Amino acid sequence: GLPYRASEYYCNVACCDDLLKFIEIEFDDPLVRTNRKGWRANVWNRKISWNKWELCSTVDVAKISVDQSYSVLLPQLRSDETQKLDLQKLIFYAPVLSTRDDNLFYMMAKVNAEDETAWAIAVDMECAAVEAMAPITLGQDHYHIAMFCPCDLPKYLNMTPGADMDNPADKCSKRMPVARWSAKQCVVQVLWTLDWLRELGSMLGN
Repeated sequence: GLPYRASEYYCNVACCDDLLKFIEIEFDDPLVRTNRKGWRANVWNRKISWNKWELCSTVDVAKISVDQSYSVLLPQLRSDETQKLDLQKLIFYAPVLSTRDDNLFYMMAKVNAEDETAWAIAVDMECAAVEAMAPITLGQDHYHIAMFCPCDLPKYLNMTPGADMDNPADKCSKRMPVARWSAKQCVVQVLWTLDWLRELGSMLGN
């Protein structure tokens, strides 16, 4: 079937101290994985000391609730039949696990395959609900949407602007303590950091 992507695009792994987390997206139609088909996210956990994986969470896209307020960001999610917001109206591209010991994962998706803008959507698997979403501009690299890896923002991003503004790193704005971030705040912080890195690159002549 077309469009087709190998199953490896729909798996991901993340580490949190001694905990390993593995996610796999299971599609109703495994041969047409990027179409607007039904899918389920399955997450397994394994401690370093364990000799087996344990199924931790499973969520079906049809049961993931989306708050009506997100219609301002993505009106294309609204179902003509139910008038509810439905994630199945998006093309699923890749899962990214949270690097924390929580029930969050991030889905990378698009409204249309040719769009240069993708969406990062945080899903709480325990509550089966969307926690946050934010657009990501891919530009000419929009074919490489699946090439995302789980990460945690390093502590040095909690800097305040210093007196020596000749140092481009000093232009990084103050950030909240990571431990207090909500899913929505994490998405916003990532977007701010990307903007700051682009500015830093331009200042360094990269």
